[in-house]
Amino acid sequence: MSVDVSLSGWVGCDDKQLEEVKRIISEGTHEYQKAWVMPGPVGSWVSYVFFGADIHEYAVEDLRAQIQAIAEIRAEHADEHVTGVFFVHHEMNGATEWLVKDGKLIEAPGSKRYAYLWA
Repeated sequence: MSVDVSLSGWVGCDDKQLEEVKRIISEGTHEYQKAWVMPGPVGSWVSYVFFGADIHEYAVEDLRAQIQAIAEIRAEHADEHVTGVFFVHHEMNGATEWLVKDGKLIEAPGSKRYAYLWA
């Protein structure tokens, strides 16, 4: 039996970091690579990159490693790390949040306030 996981979220970065994000994503080998979305330039000082897909459980670790690599992209200044959040809903284990913050990927219990996303 296949177990499904809903994974959606975003990261925000500067233009220099965006080039590294694109490289990390392009080197991915999982079947959900096309679920990454990068809008074109909008004249903002922050670029956003989005991911959203219902995936098979076996792909979660590959995506987690990819997001971890994105989180670890060096910042030019101490307060300019890549930031973001991903909502993960495992059909058997429930919800967690992956927080991209301070050069790390931090896993936290899912907040009940987002339960409507998986209702």
